[in-house]
Amino acid sequence: MASNNAEHARKLKVENSQTPEQQRRKVSEERSQFVFIELEVAITFCKVALSTSDPDRRTRNMENAVRGHAAAMRFSQQAEDGFGHGRAFQEKLAQLKKLLHELGQDV
Repeated sequence: MASNNAEHARKLKVENSQTPEQQRRKVSEERSQFVFIELEVAITFCKVALSTSDPDRRTRNMENAVRGHAAAMRFSQQAEDGFGHGRAFQEKLAQLKKLLHELGQDV
């Protein structure tokens, strides 16, 4: 336990020694990672919804995918580096929108 506390303290010291620009860059990178993960998870929810014959499971996964899409859009719009215009983001978003459309969701 003591080593975990020491490691945590070391990480905090390193993070606090970063310049504001370095901190902004790190937040931006982490936001980008979060958005891509949200898109991947939403795509997975769509695939599960499309593959099931259980109406409740289909609805639940479709709703989760729609929430994932909304979260990804919200966080991508907050990005200061314009990453939402990047090719990888646009491809993932297009894939998700296609799957949501197959589920009858127009987002």
